[in-house]
Amino acid sequence: MSKFDEKAGELLGNAALAAGAFEMFDQEKTDRIVEGVYKAGFDARISLARMAREETGLGVFEHKVIKNVLATQVVYEDIKNEKTAGIISEDERSGITEIAQPLGPILAVIPVTNPTSTVMFKVLISLKTRNPIIISPSPRAAKCCSEAARICYEAALRADAPEYCVQWIEEPTIELTQSLMAHRGIAMILATGGPGLVRAAYSSGTPALGVGPGNVPVLIDESADIPYAVRSNPSFTLGCGTWGKNITTENVTAHHLLNIKRICRRRDNLKWSAFPAEKYFDESLGADDISMEFHKNY
Repeated sequence: MSKFDEKAGELLGNAALAAGAFEMFDQEKTDRIVEGVYKAGFDARISLARMAREETGLGVFEHKVIKNVLATQVVYEDIKNEKTAGIISEDERSGITEIAQPLGPILAVIPVTNPTSTVMFKVLISLKTRNPIIISPSPRAAKCCSEAARICYEAALRADAPEYCVQWIEEPTIELTQSLMAHRGIAMILATGGPGLVRAAYSSGTPALGVGPGNVPVLIDESADIPYAVRSNPSFTLGCGTWGKNITTENVTAHHLLNIKRICRRRDNLKWSAFPAEKYFDESLGADDISMEFHKNY
């Protein structure tokens, strides 16, 4: 047995303990944990964004703050009323009763492009469904991912979550990630990354949900409504792996670039008008201070 297999076995042994405890949790206790984790992650949105930008050298700090908001507050608002424990539906006509049951340990593979936000939303959805999670970050984002996971884990423990409900790899390697993917103790892989990583997840023999590069290249020619095309193009929003993938014909290039500059200055493409942006960048304000009213129209 390799040292990677031994480490994978240790992580999965801990996760199995957490999974056993999670099975006994009711909806109220589960929701209390999820709310605590969301608030802790949201409150750390700025420091985590700064840490991710400094460690990876990728992206825009302000965008990473907003992504951390999306991954905590917006995700929480979407899932908080979902039933994930006990009886979730009963059909008297068919006699079928649906009972929610956790899957078991989840392996979350995290990309270098959106590290802290991906950690936090995967932790939230895993804990909401009463599944322990193991975070396997990109080596280029190991520190910020470990910090995001630590913040979530400590918040979960404060809300009486089981020990080892969130684990993370501080010194990630391809070999360890592959060993975890193939381990029979993993119930599901949530893989976010490049095509090779996603293929490896799907080829591991473990059920997997994979997300690869963001959006396809966009061709803008003379027939396009250029201002509309720029506003609508995800290459200029918070998309993953999209920047620089615009193709323009010679006759529209100058007009296209002018609109890019104008749109990016106004930030219309990010729907900033829907976000109380000044509040999100105030480190003194936490989850209890910022309204979610904008979410209804986002």
